[in-house]
Amino acid sequence: MAHPINMPQVGQDIETAVITEWKVKVGDRVEKGDVVALVESDKAVFEVESFESGTVLKILFDEDEEACVLEPIAVVGEKGEDPESSSASLETGTPGKAEEDIPDENKHESDDGSTVEVIRISASPSARRLAGEMGLDLDQVKGSGPQGRIVKEDVLNAAQAGSSGKASESSGTGEMPALNSLDSRGDRVIPFSRMRQTIADRLTRSYQTIPHFYLTIKADVSEFMAWREQFLDRSGRRISVNALAVKAAAAALQRFPKMNSHVSPDSLTLCRNVNIGIAVSLEEGLIVPVIHEAPDLELDEIAARIREISESARGAVLTAGPPATFTVSNLGMLGVSGFMPIINPPEAGILGIGAVEKRLVLMPDGDATNRDILPLTLGCDHRAVDGYYAGQFLQNLREEIEKIELWQNL
Repeated sequence: MAHPINMPQVGQDIETAVITEWKVKVGDRVEKGDVVALVESDKAVFEVESFESGTVLKILFDEDEEACVLEPIAVVGEKGEDPESSSASLETGTPGKAEEDIPDENKHESDDGSTVEVIRISASPSARRLAGEMGLDLDQVKGSGPQGRIVKEDVLNAAQAGSSGKASESSGTGEMPALNSLDSRGDRVIPFSRMRQTIADRLTRSYQTIPHFYLTIKADVSEFMAWREQFLDRSGRRISVNALAVKAAAAALQRFPKMNSHVSPDSLTLCRNVNIGIAVSLEEGLIVPVIHEAPDLELDEIAARIREISESARGAVLTAGPPATFTVSNLGMLGVSGFMPIINPPEAGILGIGAVEKRLVLMPDGDATNRDILPLTLGCDHRAVDGYYAGQFLQNLREEIEKIELWQNL
């Protein structure tokens, strides 16, 4: 039976993505887990995997075309099988129709009833994005890529030559200024990139619509800090404080399901799986790749996954999958001792991790000694949880972080 390859969910509140590259063609054999395409959202490029083995029977969208998330972009099945006959290929309506019944998006009816063809400009996604940010009309840009395709450099050259069209509008901000333009005072004006604008919109909506509150606690990680140096010498592998916090959070989230939830204006969805997002800094802002089913991973596996997804995020290529149910953000490497992170909607909470500090602590036996103290700040959506519940979660999180059982058998 034929099976669809769906456009993955490439981010929360993102409804479409652009197919930037097909790695396969019709007739190719693919195995489960093979990367078949690259797709681009507002914030990153994602790899699309096939969840079934078989032959590529049909590709439903060309490169540079936009498709809705969670809807089919290709069909795989047994060689010679008819992709049109499968219920999988009919889910969106488009793949299952006869070709003559599918409206041609390049053709439109004119006022006199005749059909006219609209020529689609061939341009790379980065070129289209940059042209939109700069207010350039792609009709006025000459392409230098294969078959006259417009690439990013063409847009930059056109801007420098002064070949700008009408300024584009961004939602609620009026006209977009040209790249590196100067205002009336001579100050440099840098318009937001598409990614930066997406981040700005999401965080503004989050802070305006979510009743945030914050709780802080400190965990003693002295034993862990001593152990991880020994582990590095013995194995050559480094285990970060971030990995320890993610492992501990995965356990605590299972005990406090309201913290592992998605919040809507009128309901709370308790998520079955614990998928922890890791905030990764890029030049243009933040992206949050996800560690899926984190409770099933050992501490060293989580550390390896954090390195892997962080490198992929900085390379702007991620593997798509289910969205995060909780996010961890760490600024400790910058020496920041505490901060109040903004919740990534629709999640109910976010954990901010500060820098480990040496503190003089009075021990139960009355002696004062230097200890390694980790500051933790929990941001919560008050619609989902109240202070007492969040405090219990944070207390349990500290207990998990301080457990030597998390690492003693590695």
